Amino acid sequence: MSSPEDTPADRAQTKLEQIERELMKCVDFRLHLIAKSSKDRARMDRVLTEIPNFELWRRLTNSPECIQR
Repeated sequence: MSSPEDTPADRAQTKLEQIERELMKCVDFRLHLIAKSSKDRARMDRVLTEIPNFELWRRLTNSPECIQR
């Protein structure tokens, strides 16, 4: 029987979901998700870069493993 986290894509997706749950506790992160303009997103990115997991979240959301899903 195989584990649900057999592939790199599965592990990346699991980690992404874990980080998102943590980041959702932050009001600034939720505002980042609903920001419509690129200017607003850039401003929120600058604020959120102070949170260590945000950078990892951003890399994971842009990773080929997570994009394929």
